[in-house]
Amino acid sequence: MIEYELRAWIRTAISRSVRNTEICFNSNVYLPQCLFTCKTLVDLTLICPADIPVSFDVYLPALKKLALGIVMYESAESFSRLLSSCPVLEELIMGSFVARSSRMCFYVCSPTLIRLTLYPSLKLVAHGFYRNRYRVKIDTPALRYLRAYEPISEDFSARALTSLMEADIVFVNEAPIERDAIHSRNILEFLGRLYNVKCLKLSTTPMKVPDSAFSALTIRFPNLTKLELAANWRVDWRFLSYILGNADNLEVLIIHKVTCWIEPPHQVPTCLLSHLRTVTISLFECAEHEFELISYILRNAKVLKRMDIHFELHGIDLKGKFDGIKRISLFERGSKTCELVFH
Repeated sequence: MIEYELRAWIRTAISRSVRNTEICFNSNVYLPQCLFTCKTLVDLTLICPADIPVSFDVYLPALKKLALGIVMYESAESFSRLLSSCPVLEELIMGSFVARSSRMCFYVCSPTLIRLTLYPSLKLVAHGFYRNRYRVKIDTPALRYLRAYEPISEDFSARALTSLMEADIVFVNEAPIERDAIHSRNILEFLGRLYNVKCLKLSTTPMKVPDSAFSALTIRFPNLTKLELAANWRVDWRFLSYILGNADNLEVLIIHKVTCWIEPPHQVPTCLLSHLRTVTISLFECAEHEFELISYILRNAKVLKRMDIHFELHGIDLKGKFDGIKRISLFERGSKTCELVFH
């Protein structure tokens, strides 16, 4: 389909009160202005190198879901105007941030947004591909579901997300090692905005949190009932003991790979004594720190119902697996009803 045919197709669809539209195009395309003033559109997907200029009149009064990929933004204002012109928007998916400025700030501001997915990869026009150059700010008081991949770039921040129920966050640090302190503080500040979350999945690339930044933590997670640390979790493992100590109502803990373990320095976390019921550990390789973590949980989790341990088959032989099962089976258990399941 050539470009003028695409524009004609769009105009025809709009004239027939289209509700759902998905436009995917590989080459640069000029989208007709009527697309951005359509009164009937409910679901719009744009995956094409089309330009969103500041001069466009935009008003999409019925739009509830918007997915953007490869779309080019003339300026931060063009993106902000697009969002502000969607008064009932409930879901936003953003990928491949494309801008004409290397310092552009994407301000995600919407009082109605419930679901937000970000997986940016910045392309600077005429300058090739760059990362760590854009900024993202979130102001979405009604947001309940957040999924963000590679959010920490030059700056990633949010106002208090008081309505948030679920978050799946991947922190990617591509900055030089000497900027680890800045990167880790960004993570800590952002985690502080998630204090009301009920289900939290975290992943990050390698980094070291400075003692000064970690000791200043004052975050509590009173509503957190499920915590999942993804397979490529590589952050300072003091985070796990910290979250356990500050999530009194945690019921479900999933760890896809234990790379380190540091026992909480003070009293046993409240969640282990009164709420933690299910623990799953994947990619278990019979390393000593893995045994230490399992022993600590089994010994202190007073209401634990089940612990599932999935062995990494490529990391150990059958004898190693058998010896590991035997050793764990002999660990002291704080819960007499806890079931151990090996996979």
